[in-house]
Amino acid sequence: MELRNYQKQAILSIINDWKAGDTPYANLITGSGKSLVLAEITRRSLALGYRVLQLVPTKELCQQNYDEIINHCGYNSNFGRVCSQLGKNEINSQVVVAMVDSFLTKRFKCGAFDVVLIDECDSVGYDPKSKFRKIIYELIQRNPSIRIAGVTG
Repeated sequence: MELRNYQKQAILSIINDWKAGDTPYANLITGSGKSLVLAEITRRSLALGYRVLQLVPTKELCQQNYDEIINHCGYNSNFGRVCSQLGKNEINSQVVVAMVDSFLTKRFKCGAFDVVLIDECDSVGYDPKSKFRKIIYELIQRNPSIRIAGVTG
């Protein structure tokens, strides 16, 4: 699928912010293809040999983002999901799409990631006791140079 200009710009902005040492996010309206933007960033990260985690708030987004990665990158047996509601616990995959609630309890067993992409990142908040913050803290402990970015609508 061909990316639209605004999707390309969002991706380039995220990459440039990473290069500058920032933690970026893209605010894209509903229906603008956030899953495709995340899939393209995942594809580029895979090309660099990175391990990627996509965090999502719902089982529907877990399946949708996983399907988008498969459609955009091609099927790979090293793509997995962590979602108890879908009966999936593929925590050791190179690319993991995970529902936050399911991943929270498994974060100690996941190993290190190079890239974390957060769908609906407006849910992250600043409370250090939040689910997102607990996960992010643990992942930074494993890889202090981890790249984190989010998308929201």
